[in-house]
Amino acid sequence: MIIRPPMASYDAVVIGAGHNGLTCACYLAKAGLSVIVLERYATIGGMTISEEIAAPGHLSDVHASGYLVAKLSPSPDELGLAEHGLELITPNPNWAQIFPDGRSFVIGRDVETTAASIARFSRRDADTWRTLYARFAAAKPTVVRAMYSRPERLAEELGAPHGADGYRFLMQTARNWVDETFESPEMRLFFASAGLHAGLAPDDPLGGHFAWMFVAAIQDVGCSLVRGGMHRVSEALAKVLRARGGTIRTNAEVASIVVENGRAVAVRLADGERIGVDGVIAANADPRHFGLDLLGDTIIGAEAASKLQRYEWGPSFFGIYAALDRPVAFKAGPEPATVCYLHASGASLDDLAASFVDIRAGRLPKNPMVGIINEAVVDPSRAPAGKG
Repeated sequence: MIIRPPMASYDAVVIGAGHNGLTCACYLAKAGLSVIVLERYATIGGMTISEEIAAPGHLSDVHASGYLVAKLSPSPDELGLAEHGLELITPNPNWAQIFPDGRSFVIGRDVETTAASIARFSRRDADTWRTLYARFAAAKPTVVRAMYSRPERLAEELGAPHGADGYRFLMQTARNWVDETFESPEMRLFFASAGLHAGLAPDDPLGGHFAWMFVAAIQDVGCSLVRGGMHRVSEALAKVLRARGGTIRTNAEVASIVVENGRAVAVRLADGERIGVDGVIAANADPRHFGLDLLGDTIIGAEAASKLQRYEWGPSFFGIYAALDRPVAFKAGPEPATVCYLHASGASLDDLAASFVDIRAGRLPKNPMVGIINEAVVDPSRAPAGKG
């Protein structure tokens, strides 16, 4: 007779130790629940991991790099991530765009530095940016609350003062918005290119509103790198979780969620181990994997399963990890070499739009928008001394 140890059981099981899964687990533990996080990879972090990919001694952020929108979230302060080792580096200026003619534009840590850079292309656009940023600063409490709350019903949004105007702005394409807002081709191109970070082409709805929000957030809180690598985010979250009694297991792939009598009661690992849950199962997984693999069509139903099977992924980044003998020297001058993040673009908004046509057709674009992260310049701990 085989005697098996009693099945472990927790108030909450979190599937996936990415930064979202770990954040969820920290709040559950903070609420007094017993929590376990299960991660199939050898290390925690998910999209917030750093590894020596290009060469020994050269540390690269594998997926996410740059710490920006998270600065608007209350979570880092509520969880005390700084006290558990999270440290940010924010250069000044901290964002740049290089144009094919050799000119460049930067976002500084104050709006006047940015406006002065914009004024190289258009004084009117510089004044426009002062107005746009002031509008963001005034709306910031509302914006942040909306970002971290349930979406409002459309009727509530339209019924609010100036709701119809706000909804039009929300649905505008980036091309439409920048053509209405800026006069210089360079600023139109720069702001439209912000949509790249949400997979939005210049002619996609929502692009104008996203461009304003994204660039205003850079102006407001700055784009930073995490000292020592993006994995320090997940390490800090893990320290918070363990300090509250939580458990993390790596190399622990969840094969399925066990449902009995209409209730999720356990998870089953790839090796057959079953872990019980009395309250919450939270999956830090994409919809297809969650619905089809972890639950299965017998649980979610044939209609939902059919929709998930046809789920279409959006465009993704093509990443190159480079170990350099020295930092890059840009023809555009010294400013772009010191920022956290920069774009090197084609010549026009039409070039940007054409690149998205190629990407969505599965082709490499002829004139791609290139995003460059100065990891080892901003954070010298990422590479041997003097290297790039």
